[in-house]
Amino acid sequence: MDDVNKQDGLVVWCNERKGYGFIEVGQDQQDVFVHLRTLRSCGIHNLIQGQELLLNITDEGKGPQATEIRLLSSE
Repeated sequence: MDDVNKQDGLVVWCNERKGYGFIEVGQDQQDVFVHLRTLRSCGIHNLIQGQELLLNITDEGKGPQATEIRLLSSE
């Protein structure tokens, strides 16, 4: 994980059936999209509301999206 661009986040919700979720980051509580494919590539099978994360974020025109995730808590 690129330590320069990492941010702390908190899981708002994640729905395995829908294949995505949202993570709240920053003081402005910005919502960041996360796809289950990204979770799987990081070795994570599911997120639980309230979990603390460390993540990298990109924005390629569709809004902010998590590209790498590391769990900080198991909640």
